[in-house]
Amino acid sequence: MLTGLPLFHFFDCGNSYCGEHKGMRYRIEPVKKEEGKELRVILWPEPWCLEKTPEAQRRVKSFGYDQAGLDEAIAWLSQAYQAEKETWKAALELPWSEAAAKATENTAPAGEN
Repeated sequence: MLTGLPLFHFFDCGNSYCGEHKGMRYRIEPVKKEEGKELRVILWPEPWCLEKTPEAQRRVKSFGYDQAGLDEAIAWLSQAYQAEKETWKAALELPWSEAAAKATENTAPAGEN
């Protein structure tokens, strides 16, 4: 399902990778922690970029910092897609006006409490 992703070396050089698959968007990034490094995967629905997607719609999972960890991350993404195909398809087909309303329905305008 998810093909063409970079090898672990790409991430070991400090690079992040963003992609999408039929309504499911994701980012794989290397993260430095006190205990060492890990690969973090963030998953969210279309149509917005990560920064514009409400946190409630994001999922985050960490994996080992090696090729095996990357393989696990890719398997997790594949499982997430397969388990929620209809959700991703609905996100892909949602009109922009409805997506905008959905993304902002729980957000108060700046300056309001």
